[in-house]
Amino acid sequence: MHLWYFRTVQFPYSIGEMFEQSTIIFILFFITAVFCSFLGVCYEYMKRRYRYWSDIGIPGPKPEFIIGNMKESLFMKCTEPEMTDVWYKDYRGNPYIGFYNLLKPSLFIMDPELIRKVTEVDFNHFIDHPSFSEHSGSDVIIYSLFAMKDQVWKVKRPIFSRLFTPKKLREQIEIFNNRYSLLKEEIENKSELRKDTELLKFIGRYILISFSTILYGLDLMKDEKLFEDLEGHSEKFFHPGLHQALMFLFYTASPDLFNFLRMKTFPRDIWKYFSPFTKELQEHNKRLVNTNGCNLVSLLNQYQDSEPASAIDHPEAVGHIFSFFSASNHTTITTVSYGLFLLGQHPEVQDMLREEVDRVLKRNQNITSENINDMVYLDAVLNETMRLYPLLGVLKRVCTKKYYVDELLTIPEGMDVFIPVQALHMDPEYFPEPEKFHPERFLGLEKLPSIFMPFGRGPRNCIGLRMAEIAFKIAVARLISDYVILPNPKSTLPIKFDPRSLFITCMPENGLWVKLQKR
Repeated sequence: MHLWYFRTVQFPYSIGEMFEQSTIIFILFFITAVFCSFLGVCYEYMKRRYRYWSDIGIPGPKPEFIIGNMKESLFMKCTEPEMTDVWYKDYRGNPYIGFYNLLKPSLFIMDPELIRKVTEVDFNHFIDHPSFSEHSGSDVIIYSLFAMKDQVWKVKRPIFSRLFTPKKLREQIEIFNNRYSLLKEEIENKSELRKDTELLKFIGRYILISFSTILYGLDLMKDEKLFEDLEGHSEKFFHPGLHQALMFLFYTASPDLFNFLRMKTFPRDIWKYFSPFTKELQEHNKRLVNTNGCNLVSLLNQYQDSEPASAIDHPEAVGHIFSFFSASNHTTITTVSYGLFLLGQHPEVQDMLREEVDRVLKRNQNITSENINDMVYLDAVLNETMRLYPLLGVLKRVCTKKYYVDELLTIPEGMDVFIPVQALHMDPEYFPEPEKFHPERFLGLEKLPSIFMPFGRGPRNCIGLRMAEIAFKIAVARLISDYVILPNPKSTLPIKFDPRSLFITCMPENGLWVKLQKR
């Protein structure tokens, strides 16, 4: 009976089909097991990775799975200086803390003496900035002076320092003075008294035209199309699109992974524009007479066929043409705009500054290299503006040689080091009533406080800082000599920063608004 039963039962699958299905099930089970094992290994690796600082007894914020301590910045909830300001306040009593850029342990230092050692005394251990995408040939930033490494930077920095000699700075003062007439004309053409003025756009035209003359030898007043093109690319520095913002955040969080994936911090269309633009500038400059060393373009031409160590090929020339223009333009526009905005919010400071400017300009209507040094209160206004809104809210260095700090910490080669400039500038221990705009705090000082570093610090500080200072002083002095800056309800303190402000100075989310009244 049993034998008959098995003979008459019809199985839905043949033996071969059953074997085939069991093989598929086994393969799926194997893949699932391997994947789960991989996840388990990754999880254990991350757990061990995130114990790096706690295992050696160094405090710091608790990391989150995969993203480490970069959540606020990665999800654009705040700017990077605002994020690090929280860490600074939470761990104020420590000389340093540890945090994680995604999976990468990084160091955050707060002790002024250790900062001095990293940026100055032992600079050769921390000479580099974190790497950009070194494998993306069309990413303009990798050819800039900012991104250059160690010996290459040491060779190239002195070359470009020639753009900022005392003689060149005097020439730049003359250019800024001459271009001021454009700024005044724009104001005079306003039909209404006290018309709303958004400073970033208003100052932007003046600075862009001035720097194009200084760096490129161009007169944008005669070429509106070229002005619009350069202004558009400058805007990408001011207000990066979402994709560009995400790319830069990805780089900030994990430079190694960013480089491994050959990603770009700047879109390819910037390279497409500036590559032929650079070639055209250089060819035009070669046809001119007596331009040896007078601007950035002629300097690039001088070193086009130089010795291998100092030679500047076309990709590097493109990087310099773009980076000098974008960085100087961006930083100067924002600093001048913040200064004018603060003067509008503080009429008593504005009155004191105007009194000094009137006294100095009574002798000479133009600002010269001589009388600019007589405006000590203007210098204090500049310093106080940069204390509140430093060009570099967070300084970053890479440890290039293992560095002993103390019995607890030796910084390994390749570790990123962060220095919280903005947080230091807002520390009441160093600057009493730090939220207050009080230029007098900088008067009578023989030298600036060591933790005051709006342009960076040490040999790798901002190469164009003197040019930026001149642009600020001339624009502010000339404007308050002719106009009264009034507050505008469209923009108030405290300023809310745009979380997509990624490159240098933090940008206001809703602009900087004032009203201008003729004296």
